[in-house]
Amino acid sequence: MSSNSLLSSAGAKQRNFVRRYMQDKESMLKLPRDPNSIMFGYWW
Repeated sequence: MSSNSLLSSAGAKQRNFVRRYMQDKESMLKLPRDPNSIMFGYWW
């Protein structure tokens, strides 16, 4: 099994990020101040 298959694709991470943090003002307020606090599947 390739280690690449265990990682989220860039497109999936972008969709996850938009769904979680870019829906409305309330979801944008949930963004952590420290980008390192964003979970892997949403950012890295």
